[in-house]
Amino acid sequence: MPSDPSGGTVESMMMRGDFDAKVQYESQQPWYLSPVIGRRSLSSTNLVGVRHDPTLGTMSASSLSDVQNRAVVHRTWGLLSGGMAYGAKFQYSEYKKASSTLAAMFQMLNTMAIKLMLALPPLRAIAAMVLPAPGQGPDPAKEKNYRFEMEAVAIADTDHDETAPRAYTHFAYPGGPYHATAAFLAQGAASLLYHRKLEGGVSGGCLTPAFLGQDLIERIRGVSTDFSTKML
Repeated sequence: MPSDPSGGTVESMMMRGDFDAKVQYESQQPWYLSPVIGRRSLSSTNLVGVRHDPTLGTMSASSLSDVQNRAVVHRTWGLLSGGMAYGAKFQYSEYKKASSTLAAMFQMLNTMAIKLMLALPPLRAIAAMVLPAPGQGPDPAKEKNYRFEMEAVAIADTDHDETAPRAYTHFAYPGGPYHATAAFLAQGAASLLYHRKLEGGVSGGCLTPAFLGQDLIERIRGVSTDFSTKML
């Protein structure tokens, strides 16, 4: 799923460098947004940031959205039954799929270069001249031809990871990530407007999309999205 970044995304990434080191460090902690602090996150990759999964294949820890998405997922965990709904040892990790170990290593180097460019003021000035400005972004016509896909494997919280039950979920949207985001925003708003029921028995607050529950999944399936789950 090749897709160019929007100017807003680029600007948000550049603005991280405006915060002091302490704020940046704290905001990247796994449980930063969770009301309950979970277990210390353990690395599931090798020394060069590559992981091999029997279901998902070869992956690299090179996702540019991993820190933000992890914080949101961990907040869901903390808000649902004080962290007990998903199990006391729950943790979320995000990776980018790679065709080979060598490709995964190149992905890691590419991500490191991007983060370095957006972190250092002199390099940020150069990046601002070549990357999209706010209001600019991917060609809408090209975005329609992309296919945005995500896969996930959930491993049950047991004492034996090797024999623990595993569930697999596949998500695919016929368009780029910005179109997928628009679909989720629209269907999420529809769920709030018409369904008016949140998971966990909550009535409101600073929640996450997971609290829209099965209603959001059914609505997103209704806009040509493949959203399937099976036990492995």
